[in-house]
Amino acid sequence: MELECLLAGTVASSSVIFGRGLGSLHAGVFAFGVFPFVLWGAIRFEVQGSAAVSFLSSAVAVWGTARGFGL
Repeated sequence: MELECLLAGTVASSSVIFGRGLGSLHAGVFAFGVFPFVLWGAIRFEVQGSAAVSFLSSAVAVWGTARGFGL
């Protein structure tokens, strides 16, 4: 259950940061908002957790950039 919450939080925060969730705000500053999820994954689930969080956040960032939401 904790892993599901970690991954859901990662996808949700990444979607807000790298999508249109912030509107006209400069999203580059908020890109570090995913970092607490990486720390949580690394501390609780070691390498596998941090790798999963990094993969999900980068996948959402690439998805948003491909749709023109990038900086």
